[in-house]
Amino acid sequence: MTTSGTSPRRVPRWAHAVGTLVAITAMLVFNGCASFSSVPKASSERDLAAKYSILAPDLVRVYVYRLGAHPLVRYTSGISLDGDGLGSIGRHRYVVADIAPGAHRVVASTIMKKGGRFLASSELSFNAAAGEIVFIRVEVPTFWPVDPPTLLRVEQHEGAKALAECSLIREASSPVR
Repeated sequence: MTTSGTSPRRVPRWAHAVGTLVAITAMLVFNGCASFSSVPKASSERDLAAKYSILAPDLVRVYVYRLGAHPLVRYTSGISLDGDGLGSIGRHRYVVADIAPGAHRVVASTIMKKGGRFLASSELSFNAAAGEIVFIRVEVPTFWPVDPPTLLRVEQHEGAKALAECSLIREASSPVR
């Protein structure tokens, strides 16, 4: 005896895989785009003071900044200068310090946003003379956070332009005198 009507169609395996992939991708994109940077900004007054205050002639000002990375990059960069922690920077954030002239070392460490797990670090040594303003850009690997970040000392005009797109981090103490 046969029954009339249609039999249920089987969904091919590849359709399940594609559907799962689309769902996971959408979840990651919306999670990554939910916040511009997980590192809180300082007030606009502190940000402007850090960018435009007059540098004492016997000091060096060092800006360490990070521009945008892919929204799925979910880790921050811990920054230290000569062994003193300046804070953690995320997308479009910076730290600043006024220091004595001479030889110095900046270290950037990649830290997972959730759990604070250390992944990798790199360093940059530089010399600076009194009255000099130093800009250091942190570049983070896009999808492989176990690779160390790259630190690049950039020209003053490039650094000043990039800094206009960045905000001082809230947790920064008052390193600008």
